[in-house]
Amino acid sequence: MSNICQILLSRQEFKLANVLTAYYELSLTEERVIQAIFDKNFDWLSWVWSFEKNFIGPRRNKNSAKKITLKNLFNLITSTPETN
Repeated sequence: MSNICQILLSRQEFKLANVLTAYYELSLTEERVIQAIFDKNFDWLSWVWSFEKNFIGPRRNKNSAKKITLKNLFNLITSTPETN
């Protein structure tokens, strides 16, 4: 599902990506979160946090999943270079 969500975001199908995020399990990578910041997909990121999908790796495996806190997210946003 994570790959489908990435394709939807790259094709600017934001509403479908949001619904997919809400109802299906996603395995996020740090690169995907950074790409969302770079592409300014903040609406999608708000859905990720709203539905508690803010984990790097599979959320079902608690040993390997790393939760991204809002503090981590804001640090990523401020350290990502601005594009015009």
